Amino acid sequence: MAGAKINESTCLTSLDPVGVGRSNPLYAFWEIAMYKIDPAKTELADEFQANPFGPHSAELQKVLNVMRWEPVEGKYVLVNTVPHKEWCLAQLPGKRGIPVTLHEDVKFDDLGEAEWHIFKLRWKKHTGVELDG
Repeated sequence: MAGAKINESTCLTSLDPVGVGRSNPLYAFWEIAMYKIDPAKTELADEFQANPFGPHSAELQKVLNVMRWEPVEGKYVLVNTVPHKEWCLAQLPGKRGIPVTLHEDVKFDDLGEAEWHIFKLRWKKHTGVELDG
């Protein structure tokens, strides 16, 4: 295809999952775009809660990839407000130069608990289902 213009959307929509292979850099994008989180698989949430820093199973890693690659605007994140001691829930604005929105009423002194809180928020956003705990 000499002279053909290929952009990211053409590549993603024309990928053949059988022929792509994991070594292709576009494979991760294809996998994330095609993977939908199954709200019935709460065992994956249990796995994350038990070990938020990994290592994670392949299935949980797919869930985390989807959650982490979501659009920036409104994305929940953690801001370290006191080094190694305190984290605050925040949301990204989606545009450079605009400060993050801190939810100062939601603070954590345990990073694992903070990561679990973010996981639950993102799980609900992607599945519509609230997790217990």
